[in-house]
Amino acid sequence: MPFRSAGARAKVVVACLAAYAGLALVNTLIDVSGLSLMDTIAAGTATELEVDSWDTLTVAVSMFGLVTLVASAIAYLAWLSRAVENAPALGAGVPPRSPRAAIGWWFAPLANLWVPFTIVRDLHDRLGAPGAPMQRALLGSWWAMWIVSNVIGNIAGRVWAAADTVDTLRSAIELDLGASVLETVGAILALLVVRAIQSREDARHALQG
Repeated sequence: MPFRSAGARAKVVVACLAAYAGLALVNTLIDVSGLSLMDTIAAGTATELEVDSWDTLTVAVSMFGLVTLVASAIAYLAWLSRAVENAPALGAGVPPRSPRAAIGWWFAPLANLWVPFTIVRDLHDRLGAPGAPMQRALLGSWWAMWIVSNVIGNIAGRVWAAADTVDTLRSAIELDLGASVLETVGAILALLVVRAIQSREDARHALQG
């Protein structure tokens, strides 16, 4: 396949991930205010307006966050597929997974906990010039944040759905707070991973041209 730059796609991914990180940070602040609200509810001093306002804000930010997450996922997979496709044309050899497989493995149950990471790691490694510093710590940290934040977020959602007391609501908010912090950091790390791999691809292309 002829080389087709993934640079434009990378910029879209970076923009989407930056927006998602911003919304995750906002959600973190909302969770902090939610814990304070639980204290006032327990003390019997919370007003209905305060509760409704917090609930409305929580739902609105969650909806925007979901939209941004979906947009980030679509943009990321489009970029990753193109970047994998470009490897042979850049003299980086043939990746073990095809461009289509680089997308498909994200949707394979259980396998998606590991295989997508190996695809990104392989792409990062094979695009590096001789002597180029390896950024395995960045890749590993990004993936760890992705997995852990999703696990905690799912637990938070289950606790929230079953919450029927102030204490269980507080537990749900605390879990969501932890997930939001990890999501913020994870989105930033994902952004850096995209930039690192794209810079390697651009550097290889520049040497060819």
